Amino acid sequence: MVQIFIISLVLMLLIPTSYAQTNVVYFQSHDRFSYEVELLEHLLAITDQEYGKATPIAHQSTMTEQQGLRALTRGEVDIAFLPTSKRREANYLAIKQPLLQGMLGFRLLLTNRSSNYKFADIHSIQQLRDNVIAGFGLHWEDLRILYRNRLPVMTSPQYQELFAMLGTGQIDYLPRGLNEVEAELKEQAMRYPDIGLNEDIALYYAFPRYYFVNRGNKQLAERLTAGLAIAKRDGSFRALFDKHFGAVSERLMSKPRVLIELKNPFLPDDVPPMETDWWLQPKAITNVAGTRSARNEQ
Repeated sequence: MVQIFIISLVLMLLIPTSYAQTNVVYFQSHDRFSYEVELLEHLLAITDQEYGKATPIAHQSTMTEQQGLRALTRGEVDIAFLPTSKRREANYLAIKQPLLQGMLGFRLLLTNRSSNYKFADIHSIQQLRDNVIAGFGLHWEDLRILYRNRLPVMTSPQYQELFAMLGTGQIDYLPRGLNEVEAELKEQAMRYPDIGLNEDIALYYAFPRYYFVNRGNKQLAERLTAGLAIAKRDGSFRALFDKHFGAVSERLMSKPRVLIELKNPFLPDDVPPMETDWWLQPKAITNVAGTRSARNEQ
């Protein structure tokens, strides 16, 4: 019996440590992250022969982004789905493949129908500065982009409070990513029926979202990098993207808008090219405004 126990123990010790991890814990469990979660599940599945079986699991606690990042630092969660920046890449290990191919930086505007008229005559970044006030999350990484481009902003640390601010007219617009705006509009419709989608203006700034892991979790980073390479080669990455966003982008970009481009000076220098043709409909843009001034302003 003792010999059997010793042999079993030796065999267990010989099992590669890569097979020990069975759960990959994330904290962003809201429906607007369903694509990132499903893609993560797919990447873990197509790499299980080399790395062992693993399953994405939502953390049992609801967290703000700031709380989730602290949990990632402490190792309480394994992964986050985050827009990149120089300071973020200094603190966490980035898997440098844009998950949304630039879609997150294409911002449609949620507005209050009572003040929607303000946007009809806006055709430049200066007119945007002079006439309307944005709402934005206090801890969102791209708040700095709006400040750098000198856009008037009111902030809140609470995501839900932003819709209340828009519904009561404290702010004029809430810029939301093309990938998230439709679901959010539907979710808020009962509580704030006066919130609608503006059809005059869109914003754009380079803002790629990556998978991020703790800097010590190089094995998971290696696994996700390998999985993304496989998924790009076999077409499953694009297929999953189209499943989640193909019909949405077609619906939401059916009407041409003036595109106001903002500068993002906080990006690292090594951002990979983004496949914007996966979602960008050329017919959706009538004019690009603000590009030159945004790029030249420091």
